[in-house]
Amino acid sequence: MKPISLLYELERQLKILPHSSPSGFVVVPDRNDVLRWFGVIFVRSGLYTGGIFHFTIEYPDAFPSELPQFRFLTPLYHPFVAPGDGSVDISGAFDTNDVKITDALEYIKVLFCLTDEIQAGDVRILNPVAFKQLQQAKSQFEEEANQCAATASKSPNHPESELKFSRPNKEHRALHDFILTKEWTARDFDWGKYFTAS
Repeated sequence: MKPISLLYELERQLKILPHSSPSGFVVVPDRNDVLRWFGVIFVRSGLYTGGIFHFTIEYPDAFPSELPQFRFLTPLYHPFVAPGDGSVDISGAFDTNDVKITDALEYIKVLFCLTDEIQAGDVRILNPVAFKQLQQAKSQFEEEANQCAATASKSPNHPESELKFSRPNKEHRALHDFILTKEWTARDFDWGKYFTAS
């Protein structure tokens, strides 16, 4: 059983999302694991324009004293994204005492706005090949990034993610109307009841 303080903190993080989340994101908790959330970013500008990138957020038991872990499920060619597992190191950007999920999402969004200011030795570099290409063959890097976005835009869904996108139907309308009521942002909303399979 998870400590009540951890569950309270996760609930607090979830409730600030609708009000303060940066644009272009959809984030939902895993219905089977409260410490795992699924997200997707729709990139609207820069080298990765048009890309639809799925990711996970894994919260440690010691959150908020320890940072959540971000991992891209969709392959992302980027100096700050590990090529094998898609992990991103956010430790250089945050103090672990009070990390807001919205701030972490803003940081993830900034990753897609590459600048020439990335320096060798930056602890956030997890893909040295992409970094070297960015520094020494920028046009080739831009081509790789554009291709990455084009591939990511072909399917809005990822098999590991619980976030699934489809054409609107009547069930979508009911969910849309429910979201607009903001009933789920109430302090006493019963998420357990909402995520119980019927």
